[in-house]
Parts: sequence; C-alpha cells; structure tokens
Amino acid sequence: MGESMGTKTNIIVAGAAISIAAYFVLSFFTATGIFEKKMYVTHAEIDMSIEEISRFSDVIVIGKVGDRVGVQSHDDGKIYKVVGELALEIEQELTGNYKDKVIVLKTVGDGEKVINRNVSLKKGERVLLFLKYVTTDQPWKGEEGYLVCCTQQKFSIDENNIAYNPKYGSYKLDELIDIIKRARSA
Repeated sequence: MGESMGTKTNIIVAGAAISIAAYFVLSFFTATGIFEKKMYVTHAEIDMSIEEISRFSDVIVIGKVGDRVGVQSHDDGKIYKVVGELALEIEQELTGNYKDKVIVLKTVGDGEKVINRNVSLKKGERVLLFLKYVTTDQPWKGEEGYLVCCTQQKFSIDENNIAYNPKYGSYKLDELIDIIKRARSA
C-alpha cells in the first residue's frame, strides 16, 4: 500500500508541475502578443433577410468580376490582415447611388480564394452584390471602400439567370431584383 501511495503522490506532483509550466509558457506567449496576432479577420454574419440587406446596402450591383487590382497587407502588431481589391464591371446598378461602370471591391483575403471562408469571387463570374461603404473608423479598420466579406452579400448568377446564395437559396434574377426594389422603396 505504501508503494501505491508513493506512485499517486508522484503523479500528482508531476501533474501540478506540468500545469505550472504550461501556465508560465502561456503567460510568456500572451505577454509577448503572440496569441493576439491573428492571420485573418473574422466578420460576423448578421442574420438579415433579403429585404433587410437590401435596405442596409449602400450600393447593389450586378456585374462581372474583373481583374485583381491589388493585394495589400496590414499589420498593426496585433492583427495581420490581407485586403484584396477586385474590379467589378457593372452591368446594372439597382440603388441609383453609383454611376461609374466599374467599382473596386475590397475583400478580406486576396478575394479570389477566401472571403469569410464561404465566399469567393472568380474572374469572369457574374454576380449580384450587396455592398456597404466602410471607413477607417469602423470595426473593419481597413482602408475605405466597398467591402465584400460575408456570405449573404453575394449571389452567383448562372447562364439561365438563376441567382444563388447559400443562405438565401435560388431565385430567378428578375424576381430577386423585384424583391430588392420593393424593399428599397418601402
């Protein structure tokens, strides 16, 4: 019985020593900011209906994804983020708030691979986008521009004019445009 008690004591002492060592290692990493440095920016998906996002958006456009204009990296010591810039050739603007034929989009990530893990923009793809103009004083804390970051901001449009979004499902493009116009006029 004495030998069993000694083994249990050794296990308890070893467990306590490992816990204390882990605490000091984690404290070191936390104090140096290593855990605060993130490799991506997470944007919350605010649960909105199509009508709500239609009213919330500054600009709603249908267009074809063009070339990547640039990719910029920002590191403020705590957050590392990559911001892509893509051109969108505008086919139709649904709000009356944007007059140019091309709009430059800001994206989280390089734009071609990752936007909030679920949304990507591929050159030549036809899309309907709900856009909000972001400024440097907003939680985004990036450069000013029209930001695409969330799943619900993008509908992909196929050759049959069917618009699809993973959150909202599929709509005939004309029906979706009618929903948007009714929501914005209400």
